[in-house]
Formats: sequence, C-alpha cells, structure tokens
Amino acid sequence: MEVHGQIADEESLARPVLSGGVNARPERGHVVHAEVAGLRSNQWYWYQFTEVNAVSRQGRTRKRPPATAPPSVSRSPSFPDSIESAVFPAFDQLAREKIDLTVHPGDPIYERARLVVESGRPKLLPA
Repeated sequence: MEVHGQIADEESLARPVLSGGVNARPERGHVVHAEVAGLRSNQWYWYQFTEVNAVSRQGRTRKRPPATAPPSVSRSPSFPDSIESAVFPAFDQLAREKIDLTVHPGDPIYERARLVVESGRPKLLPA
C-alpha cells in the first residue's frame, strides 16, 4: 500500500515544501518511516498523509535548532483537568502555543482509583 505525505511551512498545506510516497509493507506491519532532509532549522512545519482510502489528520512539528545555537527551551508542565468529564482544556491550549517540551508528571488519581466506562462516559471507582 502506497502512503503519500506532504510537508508545508504554512498551516493550509497549499504549497508543500516536500512531498513523496513510501510503501507500507505487510512484513513491517504496514508501518512507514520516511527520512526527511532539507528542512530549515527552528522552523514550524505542518504535515499530512494520504492513502487510497484515508486522509490523516494534519500534524505540526518543528525541526530542532542547529547544534551551534545557544540552548533555549520553552517548557510547560501539564496536568489533567477532569478525568471524570473527559475535559482537558490545558491540552488544547498547549497545542496552540509554541512549546518545545511538555512534561506530564502523571496524576495520583490513577494510583488511587480505577477508570471504567459506563454508558459511554468515563467514571472513577475507588481502588
């Protein structure tokens, strides 16, 4: 199965800076791996993959700064907001920001409770 991808330096993906295809082979679990070269350092890029019957959601990534650049990392801790209601607005905000690293230290709620789904909604039960 042939998987095509495109990478653009603007969110609309109207003018890809790179595009191409790779074969998703059964002996590799239909997993694709593409080596990409020629992208500018410290630049945001958007990407999307297509296959005969499917189009992926659009993704965003950034190529790391050059090794000679002074170290500079914007970071943000991340904590779940409400597992019971499955509302995580912090993750939406992080997706809009230009964060280099997000650290999710976990949540003790998972160590003290069991998560089950009842009537299509997550619910916490005592451990």
